[in-house]
Amino acid sequence: RQMQKQYGENKLRLMKTKRNKHKKAGALNQGFEATRSSQPDFIFGMDADTIVEERMVEEALKQFNREPNTAGICSAYRTLPLKSDATRWERYLWRLQNIEFGLANAWRVENHRSARVLPGVSVMFRGKALRDIYKFNAGIVWATDSLVEDYRLTLELKDMGWDTKSSLRMISWSDVPLKLSGKGGLFDQRQRWYSGTVDELRRRGIKENSRYELFTIGLLGLNFMMRL
Repeated sequence: RQMQKQYGENKLRLMKTKRNKHKKAGALNQGFEATRSSQPDFIFGMDADTIVEERMVEEALKQFNREPNTAGICSAYRTLPLKSDATRWERYLWRLQNIEFGLANAWRVENHRSARVLPGVSVMFRGKALRDIYKFNAGIVWATDSLVEDYRLTLELKDMGWDTKSSLRMISWSDVPLKLSGKGGLFDQRQRWYSGTVDELRRRGIKENSRYELFTIGLLGLNFMMRL
């Protein structure tokens, strides 16, 4: 609201989701529906617990201009610094996730030509690509029947021939869970991510843009059996 006063209501529109039964996916779809008539060239999305680097949008636009077939670009993301009063257990969980984020960014360096997923942490989309998905899915962009709507959207964009990319010049910081159990805890979050991903892979079956991940899950199972 403070920014709206600064820039004016004609430049900054503040929305509240209404009658939303589908949580984040529902809110995203309502936001997209509100902007669809103006057909924006680009749409930027971020999570509520994310802080983005100042030139995030400019860096994304540069890459989009170089890559006309790119539908979405996700940022590299890091963990927000710990507060000085964090407990030893909180520091331990924070370090584990810091390592995980570092591995994810290393994967992005090695696979910069094709992002596995465009995570909702912070991502910019080409408006035309989302409108293609909207038409294909009869009025829905982010799936409301999926635990990982960002992963399904990424796969659908690839299926339609669009490229999905990542950028190390786009940087964001994410607040991470500092408790293991309970609502919003680390276990709850990871269970949603991984079970949602497996659900999507089961739903799709063996298709071009997801068969590699089926292979890696099978390899993991085989490795686990060998360990036993």
